[in-house]
Parts: sequence; C-alpha cells; structure tokens
Amino acid sequence: MSYRGFLSAAIVLACAAFPALAAAGDPPPFSGSNRPFIQMAPREAAPDLPFTTRYGDTWRLSQFRGKVVLLNFWATWCPPCVWEMPGLDRLNAALDPEEAVVLAVAIDRKAAFAVRPFFDLYRLKHLDMLFDPADALRAELGALDALPITFLIDRQGRLAGYLPGSAEWDSPDALALIRYYLGEDGE
Repeated sequence: MSYRGFLSAAIVLACAAFPALAAAGDPPPFSGSNRPFIQMAPREAAPDLPFTTRYGDTWRLSQFRGKVVLLNFWATWCPPCVWEMPGLDRLNAALDPEEAVVLAVAIDRKAAFAVRPFFDLYRLKHLDMLFDPADALRAELGALDALPITFLIDRQGRLAGYLPGSAEWDSPDALALIRYYLGEDGE
C-alpha cells in the first residue's frame, strides 16, 4: 500500500475513535486539534527527497539518521500553522541536538520571501528555515490534504507516526512523546 493510501485510511480510522487507554508499550497519548498522534505500523523508511535551507543547501532526511526527527509541514498563510510555530521553536530549543531535531519545512511557493519576515515577526530563533516550495516531500508522504501535519521519524529513519493538524508541541505531553521515541532501543 502506498504512503498516500495508508495515510488516508489511517486518518479516517483515527478520527473515528481514539482509545482511552494506550496498550502497554505504546507511546504516551498525545493529541492536537482534537486528533490523536497516530502510530504507523509497520514502520516504513521515510522518503529521502531533498528540501532546501535558507542558504540554498540541500538537505535530506537520511542526514538525520540516528536522531528522532519531528518533521513538520507548514505555510505562512495557514492560521493553525502560524499558531503552532512558536511551540515548535521552543520544543527544538529544549531538545538535545545530538538526539532529536525539529524540521519545520515551509511549503510557501515564494519560499524565503515569505518565511524570512515570518521568522523575524515571531522571533523564531531555534528552527532552521527550510523550504519545499514544490511540496514534493509532503506529496510523497501522501499528506497533501493536511496542513499543518507533523511526522515523527525514529532513529532508524522510519516513519513512526504523525499528527494531522496543529498541536502544542512544547507541552509536557509532546515532550513525553519525544522522550518515548528517544528511549526506543531500535527494535
């Protein structure tokens, strides 16, 4: 099954019901915008399409293997995205950069022209300015119908789960979710 098919089916199922208690070994419950964090099983390798930095460098997700990655897709014109960006900035500041990283990838078509002033306005100092104006990486993940959407990638570079919609990423519950995946032994 493709990422797109899997993701669409999982969103429908997850929105229908959220179990009150997580099974043993499951990550701590975390939700945002009335939607839960959705685990992916079996875990598949995250796509490795390029995205760019504010300096024009090309990065790929494979460069972050060995770290837990919170991969967020957002746009300056998306109100829920705007709301959650300061929390993502604070979360990235709280993480050990050797262990985990937040990658907030803007899909704005005007890329740096829209994002640079946004970062200044909201005083975002702990996130890199990252761009995918063609929206290729989010498309490869089959998530074009959700914005913002955040994927959690485990240390082995596999998609562990995602959360469609905005969330309080600097909350204790979000930190507990990240710590859970930091503590995994690589299964």
